[in-house]
Amino acid sequence: MASAPAFAPLILWTLLVFQSFEFGHSEAFANVSCFGTEREALLKFRQGLSDHSKRLFSWTSKDCCEWKGVGCSKKTSHVFKLDLRNPCFETYPDGSCLDKSNLAGTIHASLVELKHLKYLDLSLNKFSRQEIPQFFGTLQRLEYLNLSSAGFDGNIPHHLGNLSNLQCLDLASRFGGGSLTTDNLQ
Repeated sequence: MASAPAFAPLILWTLLVFQSFEFGHSEAFANVSCFGTEREALLKFRQGLSDHSKRLFSWTSKDCCEWKGVGCSKKTSHVFKLDLRNPCFETYPDGSCLDKSNLAGTIHASLVELKHLKYLDLSLNKFSRQEIPQFFGTLQRLEYLNLSSAGFDGNIPHHLGNLSNLQCLDLASRFGGGSLTTDNLQ
């Protein structure tokens, strides 16, 4: 009968193989780029935004998986992550640079075309005088939604209750701006 240490290299090798399938970038996927429908959805989304800090400057190449703030699955090349939080807070914890580096404007409903989106972070931006879009409640695969200190106003849409996979929801307001209410939630 073989001892447990004899199986250790086999177990380690098996774990490494599975990890490379899930997270690695093998030769088979080297030429895969984002889907055209997802690229177009992101471009429509960008059109509604003003970007004084030029954070979305990279959003011109053909492959949206290479764009700053966009994460794609290495297995399927679908967009699964959109991380557009204002990075200035990492350098200036007091938020003194927020006005100079935030995204503002209207959030386009084209985001519903990102059918594999699991992570959406729009925190520390300035979407003033608009409510949280109701279509966010249709992003069925969403696991993480951060809209903290993003300037949203009005009622928190009950449609967010449709997000059955949601594990993290952050609507905190650390720097003022928006005023969210829960009058319509039960």
